[in-house]
Amino acid sequence: MDFDGQPIAHLVQQVTWDPIIAKKGGFKDSMLKEIKEIYEQPRAVRDTWLSRVSQELGKVLLEEMEITDAEFRT
Repeated sequence: MDFDGQPIAHLVQQVTWDPIIAKKGGFKDSMLKEIKEIYEQPRAVRDTWLSRVSQELGKVLLEEMEITDAEFRT
């Protein structure tokens, strides 16, 4: 319905879905997707660490991991 309550004609489109293509994430080849993911790893690690480093305290915050100082040093 539109704002005046009148029915709207919809154009029906058939979407072909292929689980193999979906797994590739839009890439022509699954290897290209894996290469992209490899190149993204340094950024993902950096983003993760940035959320754990306290500039004010000068510490890395890992409380929920329940790692003791001795375990962390080994």
